[in-house]
Amino acid sequence: MLKKSFLMFLTISLLCVLSYGELVSVEVGGKLEIYGLYYHGFVEPSDQDRIPSWALPGRSIGPDGTYSAYRTGKGSTGSAYVEQRTRLHTRAIMTDNVSAFIEVDSIDTWGEDFRSQDYLTGRDGRGNTIDDIELFQAYIQCKDIGTEGLTLTIGRQAIDLGSGWLVGSDPGPNPFVGLSFDAIRLQYEQEVYMLDVFYAKLLENLGSFNHNDVDFAGIYFTWKEIIEGSGLDIYYFLLRDNRKNEVTDGDIFLETFERIFDRDNSSTTYIHTVGARFFGEYDKFDYEVEFAYQWGESSAFGNLFVPVDGIYGDSDADWALPAGHFEVGYSIEEMKWTPRIYIGGCYYGAEDNRSLSFRDWLVEIGVGEASPSFNRLFTATREDNFIDLSGMTNFWQLYSGISVKPVEKVEVGFEVAYLQAVSAFDKPYSFTIGDIEFYPLSPFPFLTQTNSKDLGWQTLLTLTYQYSEDLSFETGWSHFFIGDGLVEGTFLDNYATSFISTFNDDDADFFYISTTIEF
Repeated sequence: MLKKSFLMFLTISLLCVLSYGELVSVEVGGKLEIYGLYYHGFVEPSDQDRIPSWALPGRSIGPDGTYSAYRTGKGSTGSAYVEQRTRLHTRAIMTDNVSAFIEVDSIDTWGEDFRSQDYLTGRDGRGNTIDDIELFQAYIQCKDIGTEGLTLTIGRQAIDLGSGWLVGSDPGPNPFVGLSFDAIRLQYEQEVYMLDVFYAKLLENLGSFNHNDVDFAGIYFTWKEIIEGSGLDIYYFLLRDNRKNEVTDGDIFLETFERIFDRDNSSTTYIHTVGARFFGEYDKFDYEVEFAYQWGESSAFGNLFVPVDGIYGDSDADWALPAGHFEVGYSIEEMKWTPRIYIGGCYYGAEDNRSLSFRDWLVEIGVGEASPSFNRLFTATREDNFIDLSGMTNFWQLYSGISVKPVEKVEVGFEVAYLQAVSAFDKPYSFTIGDIEFYPLSPFPFLTQTNSKDLGWQTLLTLTYQYSEDLSFETGWSHFFIGDGLVEGTFLDNYATSFISTFNDDDADFFYISTTIEF
């Protein structure tokens, strides 16, 4: 059925391309973003595990062990750099509601491609441009195909759904990424609702149809005004990964043994996500509430959790977890400086199964158990100022803030947030003498102590100057009051597969300055 639907989409797309009309106009534009940042006392300069692997025998820790990229206080260092994203696009508009859009982008850190190769001798040469310009978008779009309001888009394209909480194209700087999909997208829009259906190919291995590939598809329905001033989104996403992902790939005897004892099964990954988003404005209030429920099964994910000194991961890994976020704001337009006060929060469910019971230690040693967390898919939402660079999950937070406009083009904002882990890590019993930590009960990994869930408080002060409609400048400072949960260690980053332990409880700071121009 999926194959027939895919072929039908291709047929419609081909007919659309063949029926294009004459060129009417060409639009050219772009966007330039420059972002400089400085982390003070928040980076781990060395490459070492917080807890040695010998103190975690039989425990399924995950692919990165207990290495932490962050440290505060003594032994920490800073990080400062400037990154830049440059985008250029052109749109060709033709008759019969046909258009083509092409956009390229280049993302670099200042100094990466400086053309002076040897300033001491003047032996300068060409810049290294082997990986500079990328094709960010390139698609054909046909509007009103067959009926008014029906639009077909085929090719590489950015997809932004709702607020971009689970599917978005631009998570912003630090680092700049930009996300687009090789996809077929069909949108049907009417006055009161819109239906959005898409199918994207994330990885193609050129085998049989959908064999050994990764695909992503979804249905997104928007009721534009379910009640006055308020809309409702309802959606379903499916991520499918059909790649072979066995931990071991041995001879026929090993494979036969694994089949008999049900070990190292390679099964297709399915991640299902359903959700709803309620949003709108009422009088002086603006609001957004979104809830999602995700369930899945993945031997590929389970195989990331091979126990220390073990052989097999969790080939039967599955999960069912909730997540959500909200924000409610109140604007006082008649007051001087037109302040907006808001409160919000988020929650990402998780299960930390890295502890080891006495029975598992005694009977099932060598077999792993996965620790799943809510997978944020292709989010364009940044949830904090320090950690959420790639995919922070297994936490909840509450935040509140205020923004004011002391003059027409200037906006000042202040925000405070509290963060806490959802599922804490069970650390082996230890004690410290000086700078050395001892693990006297390491032969008995089922004896543990639970780390704190307290991740700490963050404050954020921002200043934005909207010089013109197309050009803006922004600067900000964030301070992190480190909680005990981060000192002791929690699995948060990379969808809770990476460990974060700042080792010390000293505070950290983050400064940034940015400018953006569109044309």
